Amino acid sequence: MTFETYLRVASPKRIAGLLLVPAVLISVSASFVLPWMLETKRRLDNAYWEGQLTFAMICLSVAAVGTPFLLLRVFYSTLAVAIASWVVAAVGYILVFAFMVQAHLLLGPRLFIASASVGLAMVAGYALRLDLGRVASRP
Repeated sequence: MTFETYLRVASPKRIAGLLLVPAVLISVSASFVLPWMLETKRRLDNAYWEGQLTFAMICLSVAAVGTPFLLLRVFYSTLAVAIASWVVAAVGYILVFAFMVQAHLLLGPRLFIASASVGLAMVAGYALRLDLGRVASRP
């Protein structure tokens, strides 16, 4: 298939709209979980678990930051906005994957969340490729 065919099937704007669903879920959950994590970190007296919570808070925060960037991508299609949106979204999902790999959670939820985050990062990378191909194919 040609690039134009791929672009009609899965446009970057459509992909951004689809990625908004998990991004909004992450942002909403972060608004409830981050205050609890901060309070728990203050009560801990163990450097290892404080480090774990700090890493979890950083990963969750970066993943939550992807939401406004994806919203921008839906409404603005300039190259700078497109690149920033896809890179921030992919980095957030990759950080969630990194946390799940080393987390002390049950194996089932870890595998589910880790595989979902890898899949979402791959979709964001594909959309970045589509946006860059769209710019490269212009005369």
